[in-house]
Amino acid sequence: MDRFSREGVRKTIFYLQDLEDSGVTFKSYTEQYLDSTGLFKDAIIALLACLARQEKVRLSERVVAGLQKARLSGRIGGRKRIDENLQNQVEKKYGSQNVSTLGHSQSGLIAQLVGKNSFETITLNPATLPTHGKITTTTDPNIYNIRSSADVVSLGNAGKTRNKNNIVIDSNSWNILKEHSSDILNKLDPNMVIGR
Repeated sequence: MDRFSREGVRKTIFYLQDLEDSGVTFKSYTEQYLDSTGLFKDAIIALLACLARQEKVRLSERVVAGLQKARLSGRIGGRKRIDENLQNQVEKKYGSQNVSTLGHSQSGLIAQLVGKNSFETITLNPATLPTHGKITTTTDPNIYNIRSSADVVSLGNAGKTRNKNNIVIDSNSWNILKEHSSDILNKLDPNMVIGR
């Protein structure tokens, strides 16, 4: 039952009622008391749904406690944060006109933000940033976007005109993981120059 729903009694019973209205009944082979045709079906299902919901809450509490314990011991999980200060230090040391900033997917957006003073910013399948119901696009001549025509993460960039700043690699697959990976760069002409 906990694999079916951990949303509590009301929603679980609602889902099961929808199944029953469609003529679907079920019986668990491993837990004989789970039977949608039995006399006490609603009471047992309500009890199990309540237990599943409590397990979800306890799991969440354990995750939060584990993260707090890890932080106290000096371990910080998750993705490494992109530090704008680091970008500024590099640009100061080498000169912003000697720095190219690269990013893939969500990091493509970050690269556009922190690399605004760079010589150029090159992104692969950059995520789109929805703002007030519209997709923001850039016309900055120093930003080069490369995307697969079947990449769902950068789909908001689909309306952009294909030119030297907006390169679209035609897809021959609908495998979204494959189309989002950096392997799509192998489809480009090896003699093609991207950037300035």
